[in-house]
Amino acid sequence: MFDIAPSPAAPRFAFGAYDILRIDGTAYRAADKTDDGWLVVRVDGTGMSAAYSHSQLARLSQVGKLAHERDGLRPDGARQRLAAPADVLSTLSVQQHRIARVREASVLAFLDCEQAGEVKRTDASIAAALHKIQIRAAAYLKQPSACDPYVAEPGSLVIPKLSPRNLRRWVTAYEDLGLSGLYGARGARGNRARRMRPEELNLMHSVVDGYLDDRKPSQAQVHDDVKTRFEAENRQRRAAGQPDLVVPSRETVRQAILALDPLRCALAREGAGIVRNRDAPVGRGLELTRPLQRVEMDSCKIDLMSLMATAGLYGVLSDADKAILGLDGGKARWYITLAECATTRCIVGMRLCRAPGAQPTLQTIDMMLRDKGVWTDAVAALSPWAQFGTPELVVTDCGTEFMNYDVRVALRDLGIRFENAPAGAPRMRARVERLFRTVGTRLVARLTGRTFSNMLEKGDYDPAAKAALTADDLCHALTRWVVDVYHNTPHAGLDGETPARCWARLMDTYGVGAPPDLRRRRLALGTHLARIVQKSGITVWGVRYQSETLARWALHVRDRKVRIRWYPEDIGA
Repeated sequence: MFDIAPSPAAPRFAFGAYDILRIDGTAYRAADKTDDGWLVVRVDGTGMSAAYSHSQLARLSQVGKLAHERDGLRPDGARQRLAAPADVLSTLSVQQHRIARVREASVLAFLDCEQAGEVKRTDASIAAALHKIQIRAAAYLKQPSACDPYVAEPGSLVIPKLSPRNLRRWVTAYEDLGLSGLYGARGARGNRARRMRPEELNLMHSVVDGYLDDRKPSQAQVHDDVKTRFEAENRQRRAAGQPDLVVPSRETVRQAILALDPLRCALAREGAGIVRNRDAPVGRGLELTRPLQRVEMDSCKIDLMSLMATAGLYGVLSDADKAILGLDGGKARWYITLAECATTRCIVGMRLCRAPGAQPTLQTIDMMLRDKGVWTDAVAALSPWAQFGTPELVVTDCGTEFMNYDVRVALRDLGIRFENAPAGAPRMRARVERLFRTVGTRLVARLTGRTFSNMLEKGDYDPAAKAALTADDLCHALTRWVVDVYHNTPHAGLDGETPARCWARLMDTYGVGAPPDLRRRRLALGTHLARIVQKSGITVWGVRYQSETLARWALHVRDRKVRIRWYPEDIGA
């Protein structure tokens, strides 16, 4: 049932005072830590305690009998769990996910517009920018989701007619409860009292905002625009029998301009690049102390051309199947998705794929949570690959594979916080960006079929003619290089310490978060499939699943199509 080849070094899990440990179904809290293990006490009030060594906890985690609920006893965590529509969001119905997807897309679009200074949190401002918000929300929905298996075409979900009041409620719920707040009516919170401004002030500020323009209008020009706007408004009011508005003086307009945020003015008038280089504060950077405190993920095309053939499959597939799978003997380039522990610089997840997407991203996340001894054994590596656990924070860029809805739901279900660094700011993920450069210069440069990063470096070299590696060869080389070379090479960012040694040292001091239990990993990371329940049950990859409950259910329904989650590490479930 389990494909486990544990590494020699047992991990040391870290538990907080508010964490819940479910060991074989019984809930405990961590009471004390020793050099040998943990003393845990049952949370049911009986006072019964037990002691587990670090190796025992590691083994329980590997066989799926240890569940770690971070902040499970904290009041804020209890409130969020109470507001959540389900313990595992992946188990909710398709309709609930479709509603949440649309609401989340609308909220993210609003936050993007707000960050860009295009909308404010007022009904009038939102109503004026609704069209722009809907366009941005539709862009978020273009990415297909496995939670929408009955949608005919990707991106066919449409944004319903939005009201400013509902959108503000969703934004409040999202900021308060995260993704869980968008499934039900929990978003009806907050202060909705409107601040009414005098008409003259409102009209003046609508024109004063024109000062935020890259054409750099002067204060005198803005005052002329304000005067013209007020004169036009007064003509309409006279025609309607209403009193005139008082035109602001030049000094009033000047004070309104000076009241604008200086940073917004600089960004709008001079550009983000100039402002960043001139005014960005310089600090000490990230101060990281614990393994997996921050994990950076990214995808990149490898500067290498390989043969599209796999020895284990090439001889048994038909020509049509080879063409579909890309194993027709041609030559192609690959993408690699990497996950790096920012504290220790260890690579904790790595996937080779033909194109970046949600599935390779989820597989990389799954690799973070697992002991990778089975991979090192497969390539006869000399060092263990025992760097695994539950990250505290995952940071990615704004690539479509990381902005995918399924990825965000899976990370939430696994209890992992995640952030998307601003687009166009690779320095926010400097460690993993530098890692790709290291892979290119220290490994890919030594392999035949290198494509180089630009035409000047390439010269007369023909990578297609030099391609000699198969996909299996490339995977073998990557794994051996990561485990035996990169992890054991002194790293300048670690003051000359090797990543493997840094991981071992910090593990003894801090430990890492225990991986989620097997059931949660299967529900969060399993492959989405749709099957028709037959007389023999459900069949996946030749394995038949049948139960008395399933058979009885199939007798009483007309539509026997069901959604399932299939996880290769737990094919018995």
